[in-house]
Amino acid sequence: MAKGSPAEAAGIKEGDEVIGINKVFTQNLDQYKVALQTPNEKVKIVLRRDQRLFDVEFKVKSILR
Repeated sequence: MAKGSPAEAAGIKEGDEVIGINKVFTQNLDQYKVALQTPNEKVKIVLRRDQRLFDVEFKVKSILR
């Protein structure tokens, strides 16, 4: 997890398993990649941690300066 990233601020931790992004539940990483590469877009991610499902929401931030 990148220190200071929106994902870290949303509470995502190393080891969390992504189940779906923006109501898309697939194993197609390309679809997830597109959702996470659009700066200023709000994303909702469903995660599994310790056999428990939960969701987090954050705004994508560009890593390019």
